[in-house]
Amino acid sequence: MAIERLTPENKIIVLLELYNRPMGRYKLSEITGIPEGVLRSFLKRLTENNLCKKYGKKGHDLSEKGRKFVKKIKKSIIDCKHFDAKDLTVSRVDFACQIRGIADKIDISKTVEVRDIALIAGSTGATTIIFQKGELEGPAIDFCLISRWPVVTGDLYHNFDLKDGDVIIVATGRDVIHARRGAFAGALSLIGPFGLGSI
Repeated sequence: MAIERLTPENKIIVLLELYNRPMGRYKLSEITGIPEGVLRSFLKRLTENNLCKKYGKKGHDLSEKGRKFVKKIKKSIIDCKHFDAKDLTVSRVDFACQIRGIADKIDISKTVEVRDIALIAGSTGATTIIFQKGELEGPAIDFCLISRWPVVTGDLYHNFDLKDGDVIIVATGRDVIHARRGAFAGALSLIGPFGLGSI
C-alpha cells in the first residue's frame, strides 16, 4: 500500500480543521483523505512543537501557539470554501482559496504553474482569477470573465469579500478532498509554505 506523503497543503488543511474545532484522527482522516497513520505522526509532531494538544475524548485541539500560527496563515489565505464554479471548470466539485493582495505577481505563466501544481496535488484543474480595479479577470482567459460566465462572476462577488489585488484559485476535482488539495497547493505556490516543511 502506498504511503500518503504529507504535503504542505495537507498540513494546512489539517491545521484549519483543528482551528475550527477539536477533532480525532479518525474524523480528520475521513474529512481530509489522509491515512490515520500519517495523521498520527503529524499530530505527534504538532504536539512536540507545542502547536497542538490532546483534548480528551474529542481528539486534538490547537494550542494557543497553534492558533496564532494558523491566524498568520489566514492573513494571506483569507478565505477558503467549496464553491460551485459551474462550467468555468472541468470537474464536478470545486474549491476556492482567496489570497490577499498578490495580483501583481500573476501573469499567464504563473497561472499555468498554479494549474500544474494543482494537478500534481490531485485536482483535475485550477483556474486563477484576479481582482483589480473592481473587476474580476482571468489572466489566462482571452475575454472578460463576466461576459462568458456572468453567473459564476456574480457568485464570486457574492461569496468573497474582495479587495483590490486579491487572487482566487478555483481548483476542481472528482471530490472535495482533491479539489481542496489542489486549491491549497496552488495558493502555497504563490505565497510560500509558511515554514510547514519543518513540522
